[in-house]
Amino acid sequence: MSNPFQQEIDELLAGYQEQRAKLGDIQRALAQVRATATAGGHSVEVTVGAHGDILELAFPSGAYRRMAPSELAAVLLETIDSAKAKAATEVAELLAPFTAGQEDMLAAFRTEGVAAFVPEQPPMPDAVRHYLKHGTPTGEDRRA
Repeated sequence: MSNPFQQEIDELLAGYQEQRAKLGDIQRALAQVRATATAGGHSVEVTVGAHGDILELAFPSGAYRRMAPSELAAVLLETIDSAKAKAATEVAELLAPFTAGQEDMLAAFRTEGVAAFVPEQPPMPDAVRHYLKHGTPTGEDRRA
């Protein structure tokens, strides 16, 4: 018995594999994201990664020594926020092909990573899924 869905299955799997390969490329690009912000007066410099994780924190001049603790704390927070905003913009550009018009996908990326964009199983019509699971077209019973 020939498989009535073989061509459709092959096309679905090929598209799914292509999408997964593209996501692999994006995942490698995301691993390279680095965004740096420097506070006025070069008192603080912060570098973050794609998820906003602080990768580097530097004090390129002695300006921070002349700051009150509360002032330094405010400058740190502002500079971290600025670096995170730059990283978010870069991430949004990388993910644009997958998130067009779907801002909730960017939020999903922040919690799930690139796995949010491709499900574990490729999307397919119910009839194909039934065939793969049962070995028969929908509505047919396989009787011994």
